[in-house]
Amino acid sequence: MLRRKGGEKMKKILFGLLMVIIFFSSSILFAEEKGVLSLNPLGLVFGIFNAEYDRKLDSGTSIAGRGLYWGLAVGDWKWSAFGAGVSYRIYSKKEAMKGLAYGPAVDILLMSAEYKTTELDLTTWTWKEKTEKGNSTFITLSGEVIYRWVFKSQITIDLGTGLGYTIGTLELAGEKIPFGGFGWSGLRANVGYAF
Repeated sequence: MLRRKGGEKMKKILFGLLMVIIFFSSSILFAEEKGVLSLNPLGLVFGIFNAEYDRKLDSGTSIAGRGLYWGLAVGDWKWSAFGAGVSYRIYSKKEAMKGLAYGPAVDILLMSAEYKTTELDLTTWTWKEKTEKGNSTFITLSGEVIYRWVFKSQITIDLGTGLGYTIGTLELAGEKIPFGGFGWSGLRANVGYAF
């Protein structure tokens, strides 16, 4: 049976984060009314909601804020993840919001898992349900490269990737395990709207 317990709370947190990013961008970085709001449709195929707001800073740079939510329950396992990040982008042709861009990024991912088992209590000879829970936090510092097409209809398509270093702690069965390393920091294929 599939259930998404706690998913509503994560969706509210993600929505709140996106509203803060949009408010911050429009109230602090209001030098020019130019932005792109986008979603990753590939992520939706895998149950991942990933949205980004990219705001032009000047003629050749922008700042982007993003949020991510993922939740899944299969059998006795339940997983959920919430993430947020920010990128500073430098456009190669000094025309912000179009073409090739590169720059640094930082992301944080908070993940939780829950597993239910049934164990035989040898003192009472009865079966009891036991729940194991774990939480993990990961921070990734990366460099990213994207290419953005902006069409006359103001529809945008972004393709990109990055390399980064992830640090964090994986908690399983009450044990904290250091986790991290250098590697691929993801693939992006966003569709958005420029305004």
